[in-house]
Amino acid sequence: MKQQNANEKREYFRINDMVTLLVKPLSNEDIKIKDELYETRWRDTGFISELAYNKEEQLPTFTQIEKKYPEVATYIAYLENELKKVTFRLGVNDDHLPKKPTHQVNLSAGGLRFMSDEAFAKDSLIELTIRLFPSRSLIFIYAKILRSEAAETDGKKCWAIASEFTHIHEEDQEALIKHIHKWQMNRLQVKHNHQA
Repeated sequence: MKQQNANEKREYFRINDMVTLLVKPLSNEDIKIKDELYETRWRDTGFISELAYNKEEQLPTFTQIEKKYPEVATYIAYLENELKKVTFRLGVNDDHLPKKPTHQVNLSAGGLRFMSDEAFAKDSLIELTIRLFPSRSLIFIYAKILRSEAAETDGKKCWAIASEFTHIHEEDQEALIKHIHKWQMNRLQVKHNHQA
């Protein structure tokens, strides 16, 4: 797990995106054991990101296998795909999360801005579960509230929340960076196609 301190803060690219989002405040009891609790809860959602991260780590080895034994590489790719399907069906307990986007957010690999029906106290800790699209990857994070400002959407009172990630696994942060990069590349492609 990666905990960011003031000296490690980096500036990340931000995008406006549609995600499934579940936000839960951490109770005083949870905060006392937040590191252990984070690890326990992350195990339920982090498996997909961990698989993708480990696959990236093994890419040089896979490339060598692909060059020497293309049939073996094809079969490995098939097995990886089947493993991913099984993991989605059995390994991830995400019944509580909608299967379609629920929130428009401003997302980076270091923080999240979103609209909420409830206010959160500055510096309080929240638990975020995010489903990215189209990959359907789940990201589980603890974050600190930087701002909670009253706002209005469609005539309804709400709060504009700005948060900074405090607990995020390296695998999940890499998944976010890749997701944001892919989003940017898709937008550039769309822009290029419209200009052509």
